[in-house]
Amino acid sequence: MFRNSFKRIRIAIISLMIIASMCLILSKIDDLLQKISARLYFDLNTNHFHQTHHKPVRFRRTNFGIKRKQILINRIGIDNFSRLWPKGIVHYIISPSLSRYRSTIEDAMREIESETCIRFKQLKNLRRRSIQQIDHIFLVYGDGCHSIVGRAGYGRQILSLGEGCHDIGSIIHELCHSIGLFHEHTRFDRDRYLTIVWNNIAPEMFDQFEKIPISEYHPVQRFDFNSIMIYGRKAFSKNGLDTIVPKDRRALIEESHFKDSLSRSDIININALYNCPNKMI
Repeated sequence: MFRNSFKRIRIAIISLMIIASMCLILSKIDDLLQKISARLYFDLNTNHFHQTHHKPVRFRRTNFGIKRKQILINRIGIDNFSRLWPKGIVHYIISPSLSRYRSTIEDAMREIESETCIRFKQLKNLRRRSIQQIDHIFLVYGDGCHSIVGRAGYGRQILSLGEGCHDIGSIIHELCHSIGLFHEHTRFDRDRYLTIVWNNIAPEMFDQFEKIPISEYHPVQRFDFNSIMIYGRKAFSKNGLDTIVPKDRRALIEESHFKDSLSRSDIININALYNCPNKMI
């Protein structure tokens, strides 16, 4: 009797060991598949958008006192709904490197939340493996200001707020990229409203001024000089002269770091994009 009981216990222990080993193997396979998936995403995305991929430019001050930021945007396209955040919920983690700017970051998030159905939800008290399986933005003190446009779909995606990017306007600007907005001055219809002075633009920054086809980006509002997504007149100037000139001489355009809120058209575009109920559309 005791021999049979011991035998059953031994079989049960061996079975548990086999199950544990299988779980470990499956876990490693899952990790490998995630890495392969992420690699494939980057490769496919880079190939597809090769002509419009933005080259990083280190943050520096020119002789004309114009700050040049690194802008890195993978053009996913506002019309690609698979890149929207489900139910408008954007999960995020703020790196300890940005601890001193946390309150400003949270103020920027509240500005977006107050006017749209977008909700920023901090990931906390989760195991590392659990976090890796959740799509989220990871805000870091990186090399310049840059963000992927929309939800990348491979877990963690970087939103960098480096030197000169810690004012509320710049943070709102980058957060808007992460939820799906492109630059206002790259709209397909921008030539009706702006003159781009290519001769004054640093050649390595030409891609920052390329128009986005209507098939990739179709805002519902008319062009907005007050959008938080528009560059200032001297953006990426190589000689201190204007690079963006409004055709309406009365129009005033300013860099996002001079602003502290979304414009009316920014609000309507976000709400239309996410089909926000009971919000301005």
